[in-house]
Amino acid sequence: MSASNSPTKVEIPPEITPIPLMQLATAFWAFTTLATAVDMALFTHLATSAMNAQETAQWFNIEERPAEMLLTGCAGLGLLERDNRDGRYRNSPWAETFLSRNARYYFGGFVTMLNQRLYPGWDKLPGAVRPNQAPTWTPDTQQARVDGRPPASA
Repeated sequence: MSASNSPTKVEIPPEITPIPLMQLATAFWAFTTLATAVDMALFTHLATSAMNAQETAQWFNIEERPAEMLLTGCAGLGLLERDNRDGRYRNSPWAETFLSRNARYYFGGFVTMLNQRLYPGWDKLPGAVRPNQAPTWTPDTQQARVDGRPPASA
């Protein structure tokens, strides 16, 4: 008897899809888009004035292409709404409530902390797993791996 070289057909039930894996694998895209917009205070400015890509580029002193990419990315995440009549973007109710620095329930500080303090450490996770080390904190020296400073006190 000879072994067959043809691959075995695997039946995947229709309810099992790779979509959740794609969402996990690309989650950093959404977070990085959010963190960039928060860092630039995009939502704070849009709380007072809707802008198109050209106006955004001028306001933040950046090129128009990355301005359009950031606005489009934020709109895709539900953070901005685009007026198809004039191409201007404005905050979604969600961003207006939580991401403008003037908002009563401003959430951007948490996003900034995650971006500056935790994301860099979690980027080191692959190198921390095998030697059984914390990716963000070195217990032996009591130092943060990210920037040499211990985490802020509560």
